Amino acid sequence: MNMVFRLIATCVIFVIFLKYDTYDRVMVTGEMRSYSATIIAAHDAAIPYEVDKSKGYIVFDEGKGTDNFKQSLTKTLKLNSDLSPNDNSIFASPVKIVALFFLGDDKAPTDGSGFPSYPYEYQNNVVYRGQTVSINETIYGPSVVGIIEVSYRVEGSPVTFKTAVYRYKDNSL
Repeated sequence: MNMVFRLIATCVIFVIFLKYDTYDRVMVTGEMRSYSATIIAAHDAAIPYEVDKSKGYIVFDEGKGTDNFKQSLTKTLKLNSDLSPNDNSIFASPVKIVALFFLGDDKAPTDGSGFPSYPYEYQNNVVYRGQTVSINETIYGPSVVGIIEVSYRVEGSPVTFKTAVYRYKDNSL
């Protein structure tokens, strides 16, 4: 009888550790995938206007950039076109774009000659679903800052915000 109780206790402990390990793996995998996907999407959103680029300034096309950001998230995270997860996804609900900032040379502080001055501290607050999300980033050049909200398919569906910055750099400038 003593052996049966030991076996039951061992099985219970094994199941608890297995559940914790599964939860941890989903969270770590989700965190890495969502952060990487946001960086890639911010990179894909960095589309400069060619007219401004030829003048030596980088000004982003926000319309095309936003579309590319959504398409990139869809492709990288294997989501549906409305950013909702597929059936076997690790995400519990649709990925939401909290904010997308296009910080080109037109939005940078200027020096005494009127040229953009880098680096500078970018600070902004976004109110999203009644919650304030603070953005504090050092901007070293024309950049795209993207913030997404993701929730994972684990007990409690924890919600996290992922912030990614992509610095646009053109070798010809």
